[in-house]
Amino acid sequence: MIRINLLPYHEKAKKETQTRQIVIIAGAFIVFLLIVGAVHLWITMSVSGLEKDVKTKEERIVVLNKLIGEVEQIRNEKRILERKLGSFRILKRIAIIRCVFLPMWPLRCRTKTSGWRSSPRKASPWRWKARPGTTSHSSGL
Repeated sequence: MIRINLLPYHEKAKKETQTRQIVIIAGAFIVFLLIVGAVHLWITMSVSGLEKDVKTKEERIVVLNKLIGEVEQIRNEKRILERKLGSFRILKRIAIIRCVFLPMWPLRCRTKTSGWRSSPRKASPWRWKARPGTTSHSSGL
């Protein structure tokens, strides 16, 4: 007689392989979700760090813009003072020229040793020299 196996061993093996595949797929899905969660957490943390950096750099820019404004104001004041100083230097040169080259004018010339003098001299206003034939109360320079 023919032996018939009434036990469904093919179905049993099929169910075992099917449950094994479901467990593998579920495990892979859980691992995938964990990786996606970790990547999301890492990106969120890096974005928040970058936002903090942007905020601190914007605050620094505000401070530096104030400093730039102050520097521009100081430069403008410096230009004005240099113009005034240039005018003063021109007036000083004119006074020296008047003392040296126009000694007949009754004006006050400044010398290094005696300060202001009322009488004009032919010598440079920055050096005290006695005229030939006269005596000087100070000697040399």
